[in-house]
Amino acid sequence: MEQLVQAVDEVLAGESRAGGRSESPGHTRVGDVHYLEDGWYGLPTCASRIDPDDLQDMRLATGAGPEDRRGRSFTVLGWRVESERVRLQVAAHAPQTGLALWAVRRPPDFLLRSLREALAGMPDPGLAERLVGGRIDTVAPADSSACGGVLKGGQAQAYLACTSPGLRLIWGPPGTGKTTVLTRALSDLALRGKRVLLASGTNVAVDNALEGVLKERSSLPPGLMVRVGSPALRHVAADPRVSLPSLVRAKVAEAEQAVEEIAERLAALTVELGKQPPL
Repeated sequence: MEQLVQAVDEVLAGESRAGGRSESPGHTRVGDVHYLEDGWYGLPTCASRIDPDDLQDMRLATGAGPEDRRGRSFTVLGWRVESERVRLQVAAHAPQTGLALWAVRRPPDFLLRSLREALAGMPDPGLAERLVGGRIDTVAPADSSACGGVLKGGQAQAYLACTSPGLRLIWGPPGTGKTTVLTRALSDLALRGKRVLLASGTNVAVDNALEGVLKERSSLPPGLMVRVGSPALRHVAADPRVSLPSLVRAKVAEAEQAVEEIAERLAALTVELGKQPPL
């Protein structure tokens, strides 16, 4: 693990020498917002691309920003990316005019530094240290079979390598059934309650394996598998069972519904209390 941390440190040092670290000392102005409804404001994104994931400590503020004592500042409680704007939520008592979005921009090397901190803070590096040290486990015998005999030979070896404890490296040339093996391995591991990370150099390779699972498991529960990144296959990107934006929207809708129900109950209690005679 020390070798991994040192490797990331070397990359960070190179980024610093190349001028890649330009951390903002404080809040910078992102753009004006317009009132949508109580507690919600819109930030247009037609003129420039704005990704809230690249921003920290977002505030809607009047005047010269959150640090301006003569103005007012409201912490952004939530946000949604829409087609031509970012929808921002703050406290319902915020003014309808005169607000702008201010935020602390994440430095370009934010992800590398987060990776470095995560690696350094790992109590048990597990398979990562074994990979660096070259301690690879053996694969199953060449005459193995799996999945009730559906997979045999090299495919069975690859499937068992993916679904058995240990660290193994599998190589498969074109046409050897890598997607078939990955589909079965992903599906079986997920249904066993295991955590799986599938990564590839191309988006379509991830989508092909995920597409196979979606076809094989028509009753796959939403959120059991999550597609992160930019899907290459449109139907994978739009599938509500695995689409991250769809899953987030569903959870936000559930939370908003719960908030509305609580607000209605509070309003009803207020009315009921108002009808009671004073003690």
